[in-house]
Amino acid sequence: VEDILMVRMKTTGITKVDVDLDETFLLEIQDVGGQRNERRKWIHAFDSVTSVIFITALSEYDQKLEEDRSVPRMNESLDLFDTIFNGKGFENKSVIIFYNKKDLFEVKIKGKDLNICFKNYTGGKNYDSALKFIQKKFRDRNKNRG
Repeated sequence: VEDILMVRMKTTGITKVDVDLDETFLLEIQDVGGQRNERRKWIHAFDSVTSVIFITALSEYDQKLEEDRSVPRMNESLDLFDTIFNGKGFENKSVIIFYNKKDLFEVKIKGKDLNICFKNYTGGKNYDSALKFIQKKFRDRNKNRG
């Protein structure tokens, strides 16, 4: 129950959880706050990682940042992804991207076209077209891919 209740909590700082998968494998998960004022706190957390899970909310394409009401959240997510994964030290790291809030996106896209965030999007209010467009946006930002 605690995990379900904490899902909606804003992360501040770095939260570390160790998951002992068996006697020979310990998985260390570090959850870092994504807000702009939190980012300077966590860059050192990436020194010894082998993989990074990047989570972006699909449904936030029509929302603005709390810190800067002129910046769309989806654009900020793309810029952050670009900055992190194309930066020094990430050349040999595995990147896993989770597209979160799919259920909300599926409903929202029927009423609000993705072109409110991306002027070059021409797929209409179609879930599959919009999802593929967003996925391509993230793939295109990953300059370290093999």
